[in-house]
Amino acid sequence: MLKIDIQGGEQNVFENGLTKLSNAIVVYSEVAFVPLYKDQPLLDAQMQTLRPLGFDLHKFVSLSQIMLHTTLSAHLRPRGHRNQSVDGDAVFIRNLLDLRALSDERLKHLALLSDAVFHSHDLTLKLLEMLQDPLSIPDAGISEYIALLPDRVD
Repeated sequence: MLKIDIQGGEQNVFENGLTKLSNAIVVYSEVAFVPLYKDQPLLDAQMQTLRPLGFDLHKFVSLSQIMLHTTLSAHLRPRGHRNQSVDGDAVFIRNLLDLRALSDERLKHLALLSDAVFHSHDLTLKLLEMLQDPLSIPDAGISEYIALLPDRVD
């Protein structure tokens, strides 16, 4: 997994780190929807670079939003009216639309990451189902995992 948050320089790392990215199954990156820094590449640029490498957007882990201020803003409660997305963290997964293309070892790593790092328990269950085997991941192990799942993930 590559975790990256370097204030707008993520795109340069992706473009110059193709060898390292070829071994990753997850890219966890800060993304921007509006530029915060001069000439900052936005989410769409990251997607255009990562998609040909086999990475698809899985989820937004965090999202920062602001209220657009006008002379009429006093009529809105700031906490309830933050609608302009600014930036956040996103998770991109290799072969998300064809997980069977990943080796069992990579599927196991992805299952660990999806549970412990970016809390995609639905993806974790999908991966466990794909790996289900009495010698590798028995039914009892999956049942134990399900029993530990939180009711809600924030």
